[in-house]
Amino acid sequence: MNNSRFTRQKYILQAQLFYFALVIFWNIAGVVLIANDMRAPGPTASLLAAGIMALLAPLLIYGWRQRTWLYVVISGLSFTGAMAAVYQAFSANPDLWPSDFWRYCGVSLNIFGILAHSFAIFAKLLVRGAHLKGQ
Repeated sequence: MNNSRFTRQKYILQAQLFYFALVIFWNIAGVVLIANDMRAPGPTASLLAAGIMALLAPLLIYGWRQRTWLYVVISGLSFTGAMAAVYQAFSANPDLWPSDFWRYCGVSLNIFGILAHSFAIFAKLLVRGAHLKGQ
């Protein structure tokens, strides 16, 4: 594999893992705030969501290294979740967020995830396709 192509894919994987970390932090922070009788930064705060993201992160790394199909599936699922969160931010009642600032913070976080997963899926499939074409 071309070294520069490998490096670009590595940066995309790091962006995806950073997104996972941000989602985990967002959800745990929301649960902690709710436990202290405060409002979460968004309408959903779930230890289950944080746990699922924490479990998907090593699977994403494994898929990136060994199983392209697994990497693309996890990236696609996370992409779908991020898209749903952005849709919810604009379609749900704005009163579900403590302020517009937190609503747009959530939107920004999930747009970052959408971009990271989009680049990941296309880069992995293009590199995979180029690799198969050379055989």
